[in-house]
Amino acid sequence: MCRGAGGVGRPPQGMWPREHPPGPHGPLAERYAIPGFEPCPFHQPGQSFVSDGARKPEGLCEYAWQPMCEMVAQLSRGELLQPRGTWMVDDDKGVFACVDGLRPVIMLIEAIDGER
Repeated sequence: MCRGAGGVGRPPQGMWPREHPPGPHGPLAERYAIPGFEPCPFHQPGQSFVSDGARKPEGLCEYAWQPMCEMVAQLSRGELLQPRGTWMVDDDKGVFACVDGLRPVIMLIEAIDGER
């Protein structure tokens, strides 16, 4: 379980599913998925979630939260997600995927102002 360090006055963290692959595909899905296996039923493109930096937002799947909760906590402390210029154009944003290997949802996380 992630334990964040969100603090008073820290910006909340926005999380948005940016990509929703068209469905399960590839040899692993063909071999292991149940018949009629569909894209993730929990998240849709355009959804947004806001965290205080310490707690999983309501409605966000636990499998999406776990791989990024430490990064969300970092942003809530005003830290960068990686050294400048090593990964993303904007070092205060991150792109992460849930751990569902057959139908992952890709999410953008970023610090947002508290009025959003």
